[in-house]
Amino acid sequence: MTTLLGPQEWAAVGLSLKVAMVATLVSLPLAVGVALLLARGRFVGREALNVVVHLPLVLPPVAVSYTHLRAHETRHDL
Repeated sequence: MTTLLGPQEWAAVGLSLKVAMVATLVSLPLAVGVALLLARGRFVGREALNVVVHLPLVLPPVAVSYTHLRAHETRHDL
């Protein structure tokens, strides 16, 4: 009987879970702080911060990736 994943695949899964956990724990306090600030605060630049927070939700990741690739492409004319 063969297993679905080998040791290397399980190591990759474990690493992915560790990275996801650390990223969540690091970003969560900042995210909650910004959410509270936007929900309860009235300050100069509030709308700009609101745009920055919502931009990843509005702008499709494909458009960002395409723009990134176009910005960093190198042309080799032969």
